[in-house]
Amino acid sequence: MALTNTIIMNLRLLRLASNALPIGSFAHSQGLESAHESGLLNDETDVFEWLRGIYSAGLSRTELPILVRLREAFSDYDAHEIERLNELMLASRETKELWLEDQRQGAALKKILDEDEDKKAFEAPKTPQALVTQWARAAALWGIDEHSMVQAYAFSWLENACLASAKLLPMGQLQVHRVMSQM
Repeated sequence: MALTNTIIMNLRLLRLASNALPIGSFAHSQGLESAHESGLLNDETDVFEWLRGIYSAGLSRTELPILVRLREAFSDYDAHEIERLNELMLASRETKELWLEDQRQGAALKKILDEDEDKKAFEAPKTPQALVTQWARAAALWGIDEHSMVQAYAFSWLENACLASAKLLPMGQLQVHRVMSQM
């Protein structure tokens, strides 16, 4: 079977969404650790409610819309808009810890993308980069369509959060998958 453009795009999309992508996702809990230490997360139900709240109030209203706009800006080679949206994304982080987490993951993904031979067409600003900014860059660079990009980003976020929860709480694989399916 020949590798078609669709197959190549899907393979790149899976690579981008994979927990094996070396950007440090496994090392960051996205605030889950603090919530657990504060007694807010004690079981599967608490994790589901916490993640649903983050998705409803944060991810779906901030990260995903900015991700879409950033992809458009990269596709249009609009450096000013890329920089503006990147700054907006980083400014939306509620704590220094979350800002640093986002910036570290963005820098790690930027390093991977900078090794791509076509990087010159999609240069990123030299300032600290949000993870969302580099995801959008990857999508533009690798020809990943908007719908697939948004779905994969949301899945990657959910999977990382569920895996972090499983490390913090007595949650097994079945409970992790139950939370993921409820989302």
